[in-house]
Amino acid sequence: MQLLSITEFIGRFHPVLVHLPIGILIFAIILLWLSRKAQYRDQQKALYWALVLGCASAILSCLSGWFLSSSGEYEESTLGLHQWMGITTAFISLLVLFYFNKERIQSQKPRNSLLVSVLLLVCIIITGHLGGTLTHGEGYLTTGWQVGSDSASKFIRKSIPNVAEAQVYADVISPIFQEKCFSCHGDKKQKGGLRLSTPEGIVKGGKDGPVLDSTDYDKSELLKRITMDPLEDHHMPPKGKPQLSEKDILLIHWWLQNGATFKKKVKDLEQPANIKPVLIALQSPVRESKQNTGIPDKPVAAADPRMLTNLAKKGIVILPVTKESHYLAASFAYTKSLSTADWNMLDSISSQLIWLKLNNPAITNKDVARVANYAQLTRLSLDHAAINDSAIASLQKLKNLEWLSLVGTPMTAKGLAQLDSLKHLTHLYCYHTRVNTIDWFELKKALPRVLIDTGNYNLPLLPGDTSILKMKDLKKNKN
Repeated sequence: MQLLSITEFIGRFHPVLVHLPIGILIFAIILLWLSRKAQYRDQQKALYWALVLGCASAILSCLSGWFLSSSGEYEESTLGLHQWMGITTAFISLLVLFYFNKERIQSQKPRNSLLVSVLLLVCIIITGHLGGTLTHGEGYLTTGWQVGSDSASKFIRKSIPNVAEAQVYADVISPIFQEKCFSCHGDKKQKGGLRLSTPEGIVKGGKDGPVLDSTDYDKSELLKRITMDPLEDHHMPPKGKPQLSEKDILLIHWWLQNGATFKKKVKDLEQPANIKPVLIALQSPVRESKQNTGIPDKPVAAADPRMLTNLAKKGIVILPVTKESHYLAASFAYTKSLSTADWNMLDSISSQLIWLKLNNPAITNKDVARVANYAQLTRLSLDHAAINDSAIASLQKLKNLEWLSLVGTPMTAKGLAQLDSLKHLTHLYCYHTRVNTIDWFELKKALPRVLIDTGNYNLPLLPGDTSILKMKDLKKNKN
């Protein structure tokens, strides 16, 4: 055990030592190529020592890398290729030193050393690429060159058509591991000897022991690591890596509570109240990376400038949606009431109006009926308006509507379900309405294509953010 600890200790210096031969040998290669010119030939002594140091550091890197490979944390085929390329790089660097020293002593122009240095540079690049693959994952170097690729997000979870029939592990839990854990505990790398990419690897655990506790799954090391303080050294995922969201942690905890099954379906497991909406959300269709702008493709003529000026004088905010089109966005949020004259002016720009914000308690069902004539609308906000389900009949006329906000209105799930006729509707905001938790499931069935936001949520985590969901919170949710 003591010998193993010593080799691991030496191996940990490999990331430090490996950058020395890369920098020194590339510097030496540049000097060697420059030495063909007479004005640089007086740098031969510096070039000789650069090659000596480069060769020495390359050999030390091979030794430390050899010790590090004994940890068993890396994918064997890539590791083996990286090792042999590292050894080849060290050997060729010695060969460059041999030829250069021979040519220097015999006062010859560099020839053989120049030819071999080209091969050395190729070996350095290949070895470095393989090292980056082992450390950061497959395609680390080339991902950024791919047109339209997003190097920050290699894996995107797919929506589940029917979550009740989905496999708990394969369709719900494994995608979480794949997105957040596989870079360190996948097929290509097994940090700490832990592999989360297969059921066998999860059951086996890592060098520090099992990650599942079959006697009490709440005490599983897997759960402890993802719920401990993110500032702790053993918190997983580690700092700087994409963190698990609160929903991810809730799903993993739910899976563990049900015995960490690998073969059962979602419908076979008990679903507490806090888990049901998380599972249903997995059915939401994955949005395309290209966001829907809500701007029609068909061009439109510019609105009458005099009318825009008159609207602005009334405190109605009118803004262009983009610089490339004449489409407009209007907001009545800063006006206390709307007169007939105001509506008439708004009617005059209805062809250009595609985004409308009527967040005003003075708005009634009658006003919504008038808005229904603005056929171009793609976004409409009626937050806190004095409207009810009767206004839905008018809203159904807005066939181009994609985004609708009804926050703070007395709308019910039964009324909102009638919006299924709006085939382009993708977002519905109904926070502080009469839609309760039970109604939400029925509404989701009625509007399967729509992302329904009922509020009472936390802001979504960015990849660099940290989610803190501790064990006491999980126990509270369990009840």
